[in-house]
Amino acid sequence: MQMLIFILDFLQETDFHGCSLLGPFFSLAASVRLTAGLAIGPVGSFVVANKTIAPDGSLALPSLLGNIPWSPRQGRIGDNFRLTVIDQQKDIRMLEPTSIHWHGLFQNGTNYMDGPSFINQCPISPGNSFTYDFTSQQSGTFWYHSHLATQYCDETVVGVATPSSMLINGLGRTAATVLQHDSGCDHRQKGLALPLPFGQPCLRLQLRLPDRRHKNLTIIEADGILHQPLSVDSIQIYAAQRYSFILTANSPSATTGFVRTRTTAPLVSPGYQLRDSSLHVGQWMVNEVNLHPLVDPGAPGGAFIGGADVQLNLALAFDLTTFKFTINGVAFVPPTVPVLLQILSGAQNAQSLLPNGSVYTLPHFASVEVTLAGGVVVGGHPFHLHGHAFDVIRSAGSTTYNYVNPARRDVVNIGGAGDNVTIRFFTDNRGPWFLHCHIDWHLEAGFAIVFAEDVPDWKSELIPTAEWNQLCPIYNALPASITSLAA
Repeated sequence: MQMLIFILDFLQETDFHGCSLLGPFFSLAASVRLTAGLAIGPVGSFVVANKTIAPDGSLALPSLLGNIPWSPRQGRIGDNFRLTVIDQQKDIRMLEPTSIHWHGLFQNGTNYMDGPSFINQCPISPGNSFTYDFTSQQSGTFWYHSHLATQYCDETVVGVATPSSMLINGLGRTAATVLQHDSGCDHRQKGLALPLPFGQPCLRLQLRLPDRRHKNLTIIEADGILHQPLSVDSIQIYAAQRYSFILTANSPSATTGFVRTRTTAPLVSPGYQLRDSSLHVGQWMVNEVNLHPLVDPGAPGGAFIGGADVQLNLALAFDLTTFKFTINGVAFVPPTVPVLLQILSGAQNAQSLLPNGSVYTLPHFASVEVTLAGGVVVGGHPFHLHGHAFDVIRSAGSTTYNYVNPARRDVVNIGGAGDNVTIRFFTDNRGPWFLHCHIDWHLEAGFAIVFAEDVPDWKSELIPTAEWNQLCPIYNALPASITSLAA
């Protein structure tokens, strides 16, 4: 099971909100049924506390939250959100400090509210609270989660992690356990078009949703951004990606119309075939090159390779001697002082910023092209950029470049050997922004860098709250037994 996973829905003044609110949200860890228990309003609080839960009926593990499923938050563009996180953790087997990242929200002008520990803030200390105060500037479906080490995955617990089943609508089951609850089934009328948001938060598992009887999944949103409708029968979702799609319940049989989820590596010995053909993936799998933004399509910069103001070719690798992932030969190690605070305290260039070799300064109002070569071990790797959405001008599995209407999102799979995934974005959001693999243990093993955007204007334009200024002094006063896990 994973931890600290919620949903945020930001609505436009139009009726598009129906696409965000009518269906269940699926995840590996826990799910949110958006039709029930919806927390409406931009002000609220969340208590982070240890509780033993077992929604799939397997061996219970200490968790950072109380109930599953959790209620999402809803708001509209322009709402001022004030969400207070109260840290009441008291389990020494887990990291007791925490922080929350609002995944997919750009935090333009409020970089200090983005959440990643030691990039944008010091962690919230146990026994304390912190209010995330920001204004929503986007519409769509988003999620939020812990952003301290591997805190929102099983590996937070010291010891050997036990694999869990997949949860749908907060429920799951294992073959060895008698469950005390129903499954995650959702009964719908035949012929109904049902909008569903769907996401996959954390680890290396990939999800596919095949309904091979019909090409009846119509994608309308990717990573919180509206795209032109695309009809498929299967969707492969990498860690931290999100899709909203319309499911048309048009199965010819009243008893066989259902959406299946499975990992992409079934445990089938070589030479054997799955006997149940209904488990096979359909023939109309979504292809990222066929996703096109609904609004303002087109990548920044010139319509040719290297046509951006800044070009960064990132060499990705895995060091077999240190068992660390590296970017341009450097494994990311979290600094003891958050990158944002380093600048606010006087550092002015990449050479003086920590961690050494992992901070890349970018000018303001510039087009940036980043290439990410595939083929790194245990790929493909889903890379997430904070503070921006980017245009995927070259996708995994493709050798063509699209500058006119490429997919726009904030998490991209970099593919395998021979792939050279290329993204572009525009630097209109000053501050330090994390770029990292969203498979959590890969991030913990160094697979990340930081883009420091428009450094000269941080002091004058980024003014953290007084409460933010107290996070580091309180955290730095904690004993090592609280800030780290025993080996």
